[in-house]
Amino acid sequence: VEGKAEGIVIRHESALIYKVKPQIEIDAVIVGFTKRVDQADQARSILLALMWPDETFQILGACGNLGSDTERSALLSQLESDICPSQVRIASENGGLYTFVKPKLVAQVRLTDIQMDRSDGTPTLTHKMTTTEQGWRSKGQSPFGRPIHPVLQRIRSDKSVNSHDVRV
Repeated sequence: VEGKAEGIVIRHESALIYKVKPQIEIDAVIVGFTKRVDQADQARSILLALMWPDETFQILGACGNLGSDTERSALLSQLESDICPSQVRIASENGGLYTFVKPKLVAQVRLTDIQMDRSDGTPTLTHKMTTTEQGWRSKGQSPFGRPIHPVLQRIRSDKSVNSHDVRV
């Protein structure tokens, strides 16, 4: 009510406590993927980015909540046809490197929050990149928000990769 709150706490007379928070939905471009080790025909996670007006891409973060095994396999087959070289190397949470793809697919993800700082108060840094005929090129790192609990909702075939549809 006073502002700066991140949700509403509901206390039920039975002693149950609920915290209600708004959901955030973001359209972002998929720029990379990892595969499941035990099921190599399925995507394990995707790497997402947003676009600045100057058409550079900023890494938003990863999403490993990709749906069913069938959906993971279908997504991987779409992504594998667009693999491209990258000067940028980004490791996933389990240590595997992301395989970069041409920026073609727009994903709608739902998340609970965007974190701007680490627990020690330092800003989170992510890669800023450009893509050329030779693949992805680094433009360095800069402070940027990271998604908390992202979940893939769907691939947005009605959106394209441009500085309006996947804008920062």
